[in-house]
Amino acid sequence: MARLDATHVISAADYERVRAEYRARVSADRARRRIRLGAAASLQFETAEFALWHVQELLRVEGWSLPRVLRTLDDVRPWCPQGPELVATLMLDSGDQTEAMFLARALRRPGAIVLRAGSAALRSEVVEAGFSGDPIWYLRWSVTRAWEHALGAGCTLTTSWDDALYTLRAATCAALRTDLIEASGPGQPMLHRLLESTQRNVQLQRTRHQTRP
Repeated sequence: MARLDATHVISAADYERVRAEYRARVSADRARRRIRLGAAASLQFETAEFALWHVQELLRVEGWSLPRVLRTLDDVRPWCPQGPELVATLMLDSGDQTEAMFLARALRRPGAIVLRAGSAALRSEVVEAGFSGDPIWYLRWSVTRAWEHALGAGCTLTTSWDDALYTLRAATCAALRTDLIEASGPGQPMLHRLLESTQRNVQLQRTRHQTRP
């Protein structure tokens, strides 16, 4: 899915048909892209599919209307990857205001979080900055071809505020590789594939019922 837009949003009735399974799949996919950064923060790599799930859940609560769809899509675009890049939500959750402000100052500096694959390094940029003590930040890494190719052999993450080193799980690296491949493609969202599969199963059951002797 190259770019999230209003054509990807399905009706409230259709969403209810697939919501339980969709939420379970999104939850599993999000877990593969989540990294704990010590006691103070966690990082969640985002995808257009996660943004779509967020939109559908908000519409389920607030009500489905085209103006609300468009407004909600605008809200999620800052953390929806575009092309060869990674976008992540960083959540500060230490509960210590002084520490949160310290981390906020560090995050504003270019390259606060570095992703290394082989000899290639990607340095974070702030997509949307929180205020001094804001617990939610959005970061972006512009992906180079060399880094993407090296990702298959693993990736590490370092933070500028404490020089901590984290090794990404193999499942996380595999998920990020998939995201980069699919980001520029015309493929359907998982939500649409799931809905089509559900509709085919319903139709098949009806056909079998109608042809019973």
